[in-house]
Amino acid sequence: MTALDPGIHISVEAVTPELLKQVQSLYADEPYKVALWDWQFKPRLGLTPIAVVARCDDGVIGFNGTMPILLATHDGHQVEAIWSCDFIVHANYRGKGLGGAIKEALFHTVHKPIMSLGISDSAYPLLLKKGGKSPVNLSVYHRVVKPENIKSRIFRAYSLLRALPVQIVHRRFRHSIYIEELAHLPSATVIDYLWGLYGKSGATQVVRNYEYLYWRYVEYPFNKLPSGQSVHRFFSVARTGQSIAGLVVVRYSGQGALEIVDYLGCVDTDIIFAIIRQLQSRFPDASQIGWNSSATRLATALIACGFVRKSYASRFVVFDQESHHGWCLAAGDSDGDFLRDARDYFLQPERHQKRIDEAGEELNSALDTFGLFRKNRIYEDKSGLSFFVVESDGDFLLLGDAWKNLHERSSANSLFMSWAWQYAWWKVWGNNERWQLSIIVIYDQDTLLGIVPVYQYRKYGFVHYQFLGNAWGIQQSVRSEYIGPLFDREHEAELIYAFERYFSHLGLAVLVMPDTTQDFFSRLPQLVVRQDKGYRVSTEGAFADYASNLSAQTRLKLFGRRRQLIEKGIELTLDRVSDAENERDKFFSDLNSFHLIRWGKPCFNRQAVIFHLGMLRLSGGLDSRMSKLLIGDQLVSLSYNIDANRVSYNLQSGYIEHFDKKTSLGTLHMGLEIERSFANEQIDAFDFLAGQGKVEDYKRHYRGNSVSFCTRMYYTNRLVWFIYSLMLNSKSVFKTLKGIWRSKKWKGL
Repeated sequence: MTALDPGIHISVEAVTPELLKQVQSLYADEPYKVALWDWQFKPRLGLTPIAVVARCDDGVIGFNGTMPILLATHDGHQVEAIWSCDFIVHANYRGKGLGGAIKEALFHTVHKPIMSLGISDSAYPLLLKKGGKSPVNLSVYHRVVKPENIKSRIFRAYSLLRALPVQIVHRRFRHSIYIEELAHLPSATVIDYLWGLYGKSGATQVVRNYEYLYWRYVEYPFNKLPSGQSVHRFFSVARTGQSIAGLVVVRYSGQGALEIVDYLGCVDTDIIFAIIRQLQSRFPDASQIGWNSSATRLATALIACGFVRKSYASRFVVFDQESHHGWCLAAGDSDGDFLRDARDYFLQPERHQKRIDEAGEELNSALDTFGLFRKNRIYEDKSGLSFFVVESDGDFLLLGDAWKNLHERSSANSLFMSWAWQYAWWKVWGNNERWQLSIIVIYDQDTLLGIVPVYQYRKYGFVHYQFLGNAWGIQQSVRSEYIGPLFDREHEAELIYAFERYFSHLGLAVLVMPDTTQDFFSRLPQLVVRQDKGYRVSTEGAFADYASNLSAQTRLKLFGRRRQLIEKGIELTLDRVSDAENERDKFFSDLNSFHLIRWGKPCFNRQAVIFHLGMLRLSGGLDSRMSKLLIGDQLVSLSYNIDANRVSYNLQSGYIEHFDKKTSLGTLHMGLEIERSFANEQIDAFDFLAGQGKVEDYKRHYRGNSVSFCTRMYYTNRLVWFIYSLMLNSKSVFKTLKGIWRSKKWKGL
């Protein structure tokens, strides 16, 4: 090594804001790296990041930063380690041995594994020469989804042909594996559960605990695309009826390349196959999928699913005195992705300004259309009522005040038919290009008397009109109940007759009304295609009278177990979650985490969480009641209720399943919420809503009044009713025969 200038001093220092300020001048050509430092060099794991710093005349001329991590070794122990990153030497001092001296100081001062990934061709032999080892490299796997030229077509044909036998075998498993997009990184409980099952692979790897994943994929400062979409997105994986089997972290910039950057879970081929199929469906614009890993077992599954391993790999070097063996690396271990995201974000600010400008133009456009929906007359009834249609999101927004006013004058459900619920639903699920917003508004002169909130789409050759709030039979969404039109109470009969006359003249059309409790349009031909049951408990009387009418077993589960726990000295605390956005967000994350452990999938997927947060922001007269039950400091149960017009609606709950053999924490929490409703003079009923449970109709034990929910399909005339009836019956018969044939086929194998 060339002798250094005596005026150069090299030291190992803690990374501080003052040090980073001195280092900034070295990165004048790469300002995006500086923008990452608050996150990158954040103290973690109880450790402060360190760096090797070279100075000359009090000026910084060389820098090698590090990031602390934990390693899980092949024998199950955890050790502290560091990633080497941000290595730079001032241009005037390059080629004079300073870079080598900085590395020497790092290797001889830090007595823990020092790792580098994504090493350049020139640096790789130098690191090996200085004592580094390369036990494994990060292999690059690639699958072409949309070939763009002859070479990529050949590449895709070759990979799929090789994977064809596996795809034929595993295609029948696709319905038994659920992949759901999550709105959040699951809680530490879920991550610890997955790490306990799948993290002990017998190889040395980065500990993927909650703190690491949250720092890496949530706190990352450039995690938003110009569209507002997150760069990193999370998917849960589970087999039917089982707990969560995997967590997939996906990176998609919207430019065609979809990358699986991290995966913690089962690597069975059927699981990996289902993940790839679902991601291709969820990201239809992706032209290629990348999945980088050094895990041999995962590599086998990837090749069986149509991936091809590239001839190149990302180089890895470790300086490790204990010489750990069997390393396992993932794409998320590299800093290349977050450097690239930061560069794109930092160097293209005009993209963000464009988004702001477009949002402003959309608002101005909506304001300019004020009142125009009144000009979209579609029908004039003989009674003198005029029908208009609202077809744009802007007009739907402007309809809000009038909707709320009519809602108070109608008998429509206060929660599910509120403008906040319906508008938020359409904003989340209404981006389907095959759907057209078609809200029918009915006026008598200048007085709004009715709103029939529907959207239209084509199915089986018929035009379907379905009430907003559901996508029954066509797509997954949240379930909206007590569906019905908003008709002024004093004119309800007149409005029903007028709407039936209007609908009858539409030709080949079907009106779908899911989860309704009334037959609103009884003079139209109809079919009831689904029935469900719910329960509503009256809370107007005395709570003691209600409890005494329950069975002894139900009373024990709801209230008695609580007293037993208290007598044992177990501290129970029921807290209400604040209305702050971040607290609500955390509530949904924890609620989903309970369901991931118990059922293998979230109760609210990413879209549903966006919907509920948006609806709660828009709702004025609705009182969200998110409560959490703690035993000591441990969160054990969550309940999501909304109070509206003197009714408390129980939307969802989640809890730890095996806390105590004799105690169901979910039932105990439900008892607290029922008791709370009895104590609240503003609440007259507690509504359990539809659904009978997976094992039994457990809600009947609460002795509430039964509520019958029906999904009705109304038809314009008898001919349409007859044709549709034949189609539905033939489809049902075909499904039955197909199921019998399949069961006999697989039994014979």
